[in-house]
Amino acid sequence: MDRLMTVSELAQVLGLSPKTVYKRDPETLPPPRRIPGTKGPRWLESDVEAWLAALPKAIVPSERFHQRPGRKRKVVP
Repeated sequence: MDRLMTVSELAQVLGLSPKTVYKRDPETLPPPRRIPGTKGPRWLESDVEAWLAALPKAIVPSERFHQRPGRKRKVVP
């Protein structure tokens, strides 16, 4: 049986605060479940894992993009 995650647990998995999870558009989160007798939405752990797996992978920029524009600063010993 899947474990139900609270807002705090989901926020920890996503690296966000619980307040941010509440403020986000529901379309940008995994589908919540409303369980009678509980306070707030819950998420099935398998739904969250599937949702995370379906997200596009981050594109890592090359080293060239990490350089700051402009002239180099003088290094003072």
